[in-house]
Amino acid sequence: MNYKLIIFDLDGTLVDSKASIMAAMRDMALAMGLSQEKFAEKPVNIGLPMSNILRGLGIADIETARAIYRQHYHKYTHMELAFPGIAGLLETLYGRVPLAIATNKAYEGSLRTLGNAGIREYFDCIASLDQGIAKPDPDAFIRICAYYRELGKTYSPQECLMIGDSPIDCEFAHNCGIDFVFAQWGFHDGSGLPENAKSISQPADLLELLY
Repeated sequence: MNYKLIIFDLDGTLVDSKASIMAAMRDMALAMGLSQEKFAEKPVNIGLPMSNILRGLGIADIETARAIYRQHYHKYTHMELAFPGIAGLLETLYGRVPLAIATNKAYEGSLRTLGNAGIREYFDCIASLDQGIAKPDPDAFIRICAYYRELGKTYSPQECLMIGDSPIDCEFAHNCGIDFVFAQWGFHDGSGLPENAKSISQPADLLELLY
């Protein structure tokens, strides 16, 4: 496989942020008067836009809940670490192929997460939720391609690869017309993926797939 651009999802693929997200969600739920028992009964699908997650919890005042969540989330971002093997993978890929991120997280939160995990330097472009339309819409891919086009680099969908840990990432890749690899170490168990979806059990396996 000769990919010329590799795009990663952020939460659940590069960085283990589940503990920080869930801690902030619990604080937000408490502040919003949502009982912890009721909150525990509702699955939180990390990877969806925050507004979708909040709506799924039965919260009507989305903007207030988002503001409270962000306030608490910043207290916990120090807990976020790159998954084992990610730093080594990125170090190997860096300079050999451009690396970008397509995430349903806001830009500032993405920078904070990448910085705390110590992997910000590897990525040229971060296509975040607040800059456009959420995945699985192909808008993030369009923005990434536009970024590189300004640098004089043009990539066809056949030259691009998406790595993610959720069906949303898989659907995003399909909508973009690009190949997809499922990261088994993430937050999702792979249910909802096509039967023929490629998957890897650890970051180093991507190198074998690529080279």
